Amino acid sequence: MPALIMHGSVYVPARFSASKFMREAREQHVSVVWGTGAAGMAILAQPARADDASHPTRLACFFPFHPDAQRVFRARFGTEMGCQAYGQTELMSIALSPPGLAAHAGELGKPSPFVELTLLGEDGQPAAAGEIGEIAVRPRIPQLLFDGYWGQPEATREAIREGCLFSKAAFMVNSN
Repeated sequence: MPALIMHGSVYVPARFSASKFMREAREQHVSVVWGTGAAGMAILAQPARADDASHPTRLACFFPFHPDAQRVFRARFGTEMGCQAYGQTELMSIALSPPGLAAHAGELGKPSPFVELTLLGEDGQPAAAGEIGEIAVRPRIPQLLFDGYWGQPEATREAIREGCLFSKAAFMVNSN
């Protein structure tokens, strides 16, 4: 989604291969790689090569990816890491750890500039630091939010209210 928003191009390999991933990134001149934390760990499990850091990739994002694994990946492949995020199929990533910021396990990062993000307490009002609540997200750009659940108008009305997507997952506000 970020590549499309920024009018970039996307390369999707026919199938994932941990042993070929970074070589393909080099051959395809990929500047940013994305994947699951499991994919990142599989890449790290490959034997080190002399040309591991020889590629144009400037940012690697694997979600979730433990901070220790981030440090090892950064040192071995010479890429900046952006490794904590939260998103839903209904809406793009709404929170990301900025590249270069040392992420801590369990943190989701900072709100995306493309959304207004509010954590609501049980009373429906903004939650205080340390309080657990429901997340409400309003996109700042058209077409970021899905149109609704296929054939489920009731579920759609429950999830989308007044242009906001509400997530029943519980989150805690960090004052930082």
